[in-house]
Amino acid sequence: MDAFLRADRVSLVAALGAGVVLGISGIYYYYKVNKLVTRRINHLSGTVDSLRRELEELKLATSSSRSEREKSHRSPSGRGNTVSSSTAANKFYSYTSSIDDPDEEYYDFTDTEDFPGVWASLNGSQEDLHIDKNVDALLDELDGLLDSDTSDKEYVYNRLCSMKDEFMENPDFLWRFAKATHLYGIVLQNRNEMEKRKQLAFEACEYAKKAYEIEKSNPEVHKWLAITVGCLGDFVGTQERIVNGHAFKEHVDKAIALKPEDPSLHYMLGRWCYEVASLSWLERKLAATLFSSPPEATLVEARNHLLEAERLKPDWKENLLYLAKTYVSEGDYSAAIALIDRALSIPVISENDNIIQNELESLEYKYQTYRAED
Repeated sequence: MDAFLRADRVSLVAALGAGVVLGISGIYYYYKVNKLVTRRINHLSGTVDSLRRELEELKLATSSSRSEREKSHRSPSGRGNTVSSSTAANKFYSYTSSIDDPDEEYYDFTDTEDFPGVWASLNGSQEDLHIDKNVDALLDELDGLLDSDTSDKEYVYNRLCSMKDEFMENPDFLWRFAKATHLYGIVLQNRNEMEKRKQLAFEACEYAKKAYEIEKSNPEVHKWLAITVGCLGDFVGTQERIVNGHAFKEHVDKAIALKPEDPSLHYMLGRWCYEVASLSWLERKLAATLFSSPPEATLVEARNHLLEAERLKPDWKENLLYLAKTYVSEGDYSAAIALIDRALSIPVISENDNIIQNELESLEYKYQTYRAED
């Protein structure tokens, strides 16, 4: 994707930067996407379980009391006796009944025939809680698989395919499905299976769009819609690239507004700004013919977003590379080589790291004479 950016920045800008889509293959091999807010259901589930246990105890206690009362009715020596609630029942109420009062009626308010909706409601709520907990556990498992450097992305994709009929109305499932499809597409791209890669690019975008139709206030939905729309730049014409370019910027901006502490979003926007700011005069003229209002950005804007990504996720090799490039573009080679040296010192972990490392070594060779004297 980076090769596409370097070869045709105008198309990148028009498409949103089909590859502003960023080295995005690298983002998710390094950055473990922040988990969704800690699951809120556990405490509530425990509270409901406790309440149900106490109600069961009460039901047993009142049933026992009823049996004792029936015995007292049958016993001639029981006249004048009183019946007190058991210890368990005293948690909720106490009562005294005299067998001398024939008009007094005993009400077992835990019986389902007297209150048909109570237990049904509790049981239904409990079933919902179990379902929610199961979905939460599934989403946590998917996050672990998607964010792992070593997981089989084809397996993850196929597994989500097997579940899609059940969860196609769940936006949290759908954006993860878009992510899984995108990551599997990258695997296919590395295998040079481009026809299948193209199919998955459109498929991933459809899942992200579906998630957006359902939920418009989720930053992950906006992020993955931006990423998947951006990846279409390799497979669509100029006019659609123009439309996609605006969509990319729009959804990255919205995602950052909703989740400003996500370093990958600032990296994405920094890359977009860098590519726009790096357009030549001729390229800008060409871009002006493609846009009613051509995109504008500066190297300072690009650097500010990349610096924010660095603040949120220090020592991110790929981010440091593009920070260095902003200084190279400004001719500040001393600042650039300092960042290049720092990035080179970060271990190579993945295949994408090797690509970044090679580019850093090339820049280091070119600008090493600007290294500050100790």
